[in-house]
Amino acid sequence: MQYSYLETFIGFCVMLFVTLCIYFGYKTYNDYYIKDNNFKTVFATFQNVEGLNKGSSVFVSGIKIGTVEKLTLVPSSFDVAVELKISADINLPNDSQAIIMNRGLLGEKYITIIPGIEENYIADKGEIHFTQSAINVERMIGKVFSELFGSNYFKISSSRH
Repeated sequence: MQYSYLETFIGFCVMLFVTLCIYFGYKTYNDYYIKDNNFKTVFATFQNVEGLNKGSSVFVSGIKIGTVEKLTLVPSSFDVAVELKISADINLPNDSQAIIMNRGLLGEKYITIIPGIEENYIADKGEIHFTQSAINVERMIGKVFSELFGSNYFKISSSRH
């Protein structure tokens, strides 16, 4: 059986493509998923987590360091306790701040952590005490329209501010 150079070249290209797909797939998996033995749990409590979900990203200085693991309503205060799974090699100062942000105007929500300046760090199962809830863009737009047009059609009421 005689093979042409074209068939050999195509076979080589297919093998190279499959190898690159496996390599980049493995690299992407390792970049986006923190291995179970290489993380710590940190808690933060927010008044409003509207739009934040399990699996939402956690960033420090624009670099992904973890994900939201669990959201739990605190019955006594109606706040939400958020469990964060972050990389174990990230040491957050005790006075760090967690803020819920939007990706774009109506994009997905994520948490960004602004590191503090204290020399003591939040331990595994520790808590971030300084938090800021998400800005509700829809409510803000409703208030603007209500003020502009003086109409009750756009009025959005809230018992908590």
